[in-house]
Formats: sequence, structure tokens, C-alpha cells
Amino acid sequence: IDVIITNLVICTPSDALNCYQCIPDSSGNCTEGTATCATQSNRCIALTTALSEENAKGCGVPEGCVDGSLNLGTARSVLKTTCCSTNLCNTNYPAVSSNPPPNGKKCYFCDGQSCNNTLICVDDENYCSSKLNEEKARGCGLPEGCVDGSLNLGTARTVLKTTCCSTNLCNTNYPGKNPLFICLEILQYFAAFSY
Repeated sequence: IDVIITNLVICTPSDALNCYQCIPDSSGNCTEGTATCATQSNRCIALTTALSEENAKGCGVPEGCVDGSLNLGTARSVLKTTCCSTNLCNTNYPAVSSNPPPNGKKCYFCDGQSCNNTLICVDDENYCSSKLNEEKARGCGLPEGCVDGSLNLGTARTVLKTTCCSTNLCNTNYPGKNPLFICLEILQYFAAFSY
């Protein structure tokens, strides 16, 4: 999240949008201030992640106004954003439900032993997914996460192949990787090693 928000906040002219800014440090704490947005950053953003339980605020572009959810059975990542386009409008953080209701969708998930376990999907996770990078995974997700992608972190490059389907227990095949899932995987990775 630090990288996402830090890259969104840049020096700008005085007629640009002003937003609240709060970028978490390594302990997850931040001091709220304000930022003048770059010309291309025409949205104020507030975001919450459920896995690492972090909040952040800053400037961004409309394409950054996305929500994401990935439920792999053994772990669930959620990213919620709110966006607005008036000065200092990103006051509140979006809420993430700690106990979302089941929605009736069923998908397979992997637990380290088997990938044929049944997972009851929750909230708006209405697609089953199978993903493949270094490891195979199955679970519930959002249709926005049903794309392939890659991420280059300098010394490591991750390629995600993903397949998605919308009927119960349909995620039996493995294809590939998607950018939203990569973002959520990175959040899971840092959350796992931040303790």
C-alpha cells in the first residue's frame, strides 16, 4: 500500500485537488496530513485492507478506485476504496465487514493437502477462481480479478494466470494470474511477515 499511495502523491500546481493524506509506516500507523494532488490525480482516495488491517489516504486516478476480494479458504484478503473529487473529501475510511454473510456460491479451495475442499463464498464474491503462479490455488473472488497479469518487483517477477467461472464448484482447471490477485497476494505476503 505504501508504494501505491506514495506513487500517487506528487508536487503539483496550486489549482489542483487537495486530499487528506495518511500513508502507513512499517508498523501500520500514520499521521494524517494533507496533500496537493498532481494534475493527473483527480480523485481523493481512502482505502482499507482487511488482511493487513491498514488504512491509507491520498491522491489517485479513477482507475485506482477499485475494490477487491480474494478468499482462498485458509485466508481472505479484502481491499475497499472510496473515491471523491472535491477538496479534502476523503475524510472517512471505507468499512470492511468482519463477518460478511454467505451468498450461496460454492467454490473449491486448496488447504495444502487437497484442492477439492468446498468453500462457501461470502459477500459479493460471486465467481470461483483457479490461479497458478508458483503454487496452485482455488477460491472465491470478484469478476474484476478474472484477468491475467504480471508484476516486476525488481529482483522477482510474478506471473499470475487465472480462470474464473460463475457456477458452483466450477473452478477445477488451472490457467493463470491476474493483477488484482497479485496486489492482494502482495498484501498477504507482507502481512504474513510483518509480525
